[in-house]
Amino acid sequence: MDREFTFSSPEARVAIRKIPSLWPADRRERHLLDPACANPLSVDKRVWPSAANATDSVEVLLTACADDAVSVQRFLGEPCVEVYDGDPAWVPVGYDVCDATLLSGLLNCGYGGPDERLEALRWLPFLNQQHLFRTSGEAASFAAATDQRVPEHAPFHVFRLYLRA
Repeated sequence: MDREFTFSSPEARVAIRKIPSLWPADRRERHLLDPACANPLSVDKRVWPSAANATDSVEVLLTACADDAVSVQRFLGEPCVEVYDGDPAWVPVGYDVCDATLLSGLLNCGYGGPDERLEALRWLPFLNQQHLFRTSGEAASFAAATDQRVPEHAPFHVFRLYLRA
């Protein structure tokens, strides 16, 4: 899974400084491995919404991590998938894990009872300040575990977020 593929155009998301207001304490406790994370970012628009206007937003590029374009096309149902070779205009932020509807298994599937939460905490050391995985390998391992934890949304795949420099 060493290749990345673009499947959509860059998009505007709510300014990062506005994210804390979207995450009240009860939502943080239910959905974040680290409830103290100030600005959780995600591929999932229910976690990090699109911006209503471009003047108060940041531009985001999303890529799917996979072995080949065909698997990305099959998973997302997107016919226009291109290899992403990098661009200095985009700064990598981290890796998210999502289903085919781009629902985040990391930030939007909740962590139920105490046993499930305790098991989930083993992933905490692998997350960065934005509550995303640092490496694609860590994210892929989490995706496999999330397939078991949330089978109604399986399979989960790895996606990478970039911010415009």
